[in-house]
Parts: sequence; C-alpha cells; structure tokens
Amino acid sequence: MWSRLSNAIASNSAAGGAGRLGLGVLLWLACCSNLARAQESPGSKPPTNSLAVGEIASRILQKAILQSVGGPPAYCIVRQKVHMFDKQLSGIGDYVRGGNWSGKLKFNLRMPAGDQLNTLLQVSDGQRLVAIEAFGELRRRTEVDLGKIRPRLILTNDSLQDPIIAMYLAIGGQAETLRMLYQQYAWTSVRDGQIGDAEVWWLTGKVPPQPTHIRSRAAIDDQLFADNNSGLLPTQVEIAIGKAHAAVPFWLYQVEQRREADDLSAVGRSAELTVFTEWASPSLLTAEQIPANLFDLPSSYEQLFDETEKYLPPPPNLASAPPGSPKY
Repeated sequence: MWSRLSNAIASNSAAGGAGRLGLGVLLWLACCSNLARAQESPGSKPPTNSLAVGEIASRILQKAILQSVGGPPAYCIVRQKVHMFDKQLSGIGDYVRGGNWSGKLKFNLRMPAGDQLNTLLQVSDGQRLVAIEAFGELRRRTEVDLGKIRPRLILTNDSLQDPIIAMYLAIGGQAETLRMLYQQYAWTSVRDGQIGDAEVWWLTGKVPPQPTHIRSRAAIDDQLFADNNSGLLPTQVEIAIGKAHAAVPFWLYQVEQRREADDLSAVGRSAELTVFTEWASPSLLTAEQIPANLFDLPSSYEQLFDETEKYLPPPPNLASAPPGSPKY
C-alpha cells in the first residue's frame, strides 16, 4: 500500500493536472494517516540529550503501537488536509478499531478533487483486510490475508508485549500509520502539551540517513526507506500522542508531515508537500455499541490484488525484535 505512493505522485507531477492529484493523495491516505502541528506549550522544556530524546520518543510510540492493536475498541472522526503541487485538498471520514488483538477495523475517507470524489474504504474482519480505493472512475481493490501472517509469529502473553511483534500485526488504519511513523523517522524532541482536554506528548522527528535499528523485517517496511530517498515523501514530522492516563491511552491524535521545496533527496529531487491529519474526538466503545455486521468485508467487482507477501514476517526464529529492544 505504501509503496505505490511514489509512483502515483510522480505521475501526477508529470501530468501537471489537478484532476489526478487525488490519486497520489488517496494512496498516501491509505496507510499514512497524519495529524496536526501544535504551538510550543509555555514553560515546556524538551530533553536536551539527543539519545534520551530518541529513547523517550521510541517508548511512547511503542506503547502507542501496542495499544493500536491490543487496546480496547475505539471510534474517531478523521480529517485531513493535503497541500501538494500548489493545490490543497480536504477530506473527512471515520475510523473504528475492533481492538483486543482481534485485527478488526473499518476506516473510510472521502476527499473531493475538482469534479471527482476520491474515496478509501478499509475493512478487516480479523482474517482478511480489504481496501477499495476509488479515484473518480478508477477503482482498485487490494487484500492482505492476516491468517497467513500470524502463524509466522510466536504469539504468547509475553511476546504480545514486544513492540516489534505488535508492529507485524499493525496492518491498516491508524495502527499501520503508527507502524510507519515509528520506522520512518529519527526523533529530535519530546515535550508536554495538550489537545482540548487531553494531555499529550508532542514528538518531532526527521528522516534519518539510515533506517532505524529497531524495525520489522517485512518487505513493506523495507520499501518505506527506499521511498524516503525518492524525494517525494515528507522528511519532517510532528505528532501528538495521548498520555497513559488519557481517556483513550496512547492515542495518535494528530500528525503533520512536510517536505520543503529545497529539501533535496539523495538523487537531487524534491517536491513540496504538507499532510495534516486529525484522528479527532476518540471514544472507547463497548461490545454492545458495535453492530454485528460492522466488520463484514465489502463485496465489489474489481480485480483483486493480493499484497499479503509484502507484509509477511520472516520465519518465527527471526521475527522477534533485535537483541536489546525494549519489551513491556
């Protein structure tokens, strides 16, 4: 899902038309949801030791990944603004996670672009995740077979507290966004802040020259770093994650990712881009509040593209975290 972004944006740039802008944007949305930039809180002082900053940010993100796949069911509104090629688009949708390690989710987003409506629908029943992307009359349907991924992992009470094991299970919706953010950036500052009534951590980061040490080993994650060097993805990020005592602990509230026009890639290419997303007003759900058919897979007539191979972990003896990675 992530790997199609570069080609989509590049083709949009070459075509130069606003009508195709939504294609690159919606492919971006499919797995990289982002959120808002905040003002520095008065009196908040980020840690001065860069190693300490990275460790603190990593632990916060690891907790967020664990909660995104193992936490209780939750619902939120999703809003996104994208500024790219001197155009700005706005989209809105919602997201429900089944939580409790079920793998269930439903995420939809609608974004008008000129005279066409672009949409994204992701649904997982816990066994398969199906995504249907529509860009005007162009539609694409993809699938990830979750039932082929879990047997590659050693799932025990202890291993499920390993953030790398959780990362392999973070497929689709907000969970995959956190998976991407954790691996894509090196974190340069952490500070306290607030969004509405929720206390949050603000994390700021940038793309490092080499991939992060603690990461999954699936092909989709290897491709992410190759895309980083393309000159087409954002190189800077600021995110807000709720604190442990929040109503929805370790919730990813918002992210702003950006790339400046003069921020050249390793091959001397760049594209100005800002993506601002909110996973707004989250609330926990009880089983009674979730309709029985909410996570039923959608039927459609499009050709199915199977992307399971991109998400497969290595064999079980290699799938766990590198030596020394933190566990909770």
